[in-house]
Amino acid sequence: MNIGGNKTKCLVTDLDGTLIHDFLTSEEIKQIYDKLVELSENIEIIINTARNLDSVADLFHTSFKHLERFCFITRFGEKIIMHGKELVDWSRFSDSILSPTNNQISLIKNIILESGYDLKRYNFINKFYINFKVNKPSLELINKINTELADENLELCYNQNNIKLISSKVNKGCALKYLQNILPKNLEYIGMGNGTLDNHFLKFCHKSYLINGNNSLNNCTFVPIRNREEHKRFMNLLLEILDR
Repeated sequence: MNIGGNKTKCLVTDLDGTLIHDFLTSEEIKQIYDKLVELSENIEIIINTARNLDSVADLFHTSFKHLERFCFITRFGEKIIMHGKELVDWSRFSDSILSPTNNQISLIKNIILESGYDLKRYNFINKFYINFKVNKPSLELINKINTELADENLELCYNQNNIKLISSKVNKGCALKYLQNILPKNLEYIGMGNGTLDNHFLKFCHKSYLINGNNSLNNCTFVPIRNREEHKRFMNLLLEILDR
């Protein structure tokens, strides 16, 4: 196994909605995992996901006997596992970051409602990530919340249906940046994601692909994947890029 400084490329990829789609069968998902194992002989692979390791294992129907081949950033950046070993210093740092307070959550709820928006619900994804279900939030609303919140440790992201309150210290991008300082310096990073939270790590990649979304990052290419044929076409293109 080629784990070391002689690799020149690194694939950083989200899973759900990026590599994995609802139209894929269990066998096709297992084939993707097998291809990742094969690629890991010559390419560094980082799986950057909202899932925990057990959930990733269930997804790929594997016991992770090849766990040491990959790096994992799990639970939106909460944990980093590098070739089978948890990066304890990052975990300690992650554990030290406080969750948003009840007062801060109430402040955001009140601003949303007072601004005339319908807050359908909100839920804790983990201690760093709270999702507020709001239809078509505006940039003006986001700026107003940021002004009132005035907390450099928190950050807001939004899309057509959600406002996402996340940590500015522990997220998919911060975790990747930490890992990049440990991995060999010569790696060319190729990123794949599908949502606003993935922007945090895509901006640290030399080349990136956003699946079924919009992105203003200069190094990011939009890729539509709505069916099995489009998925197959993009996977073939990705393999060509990684093989160059």
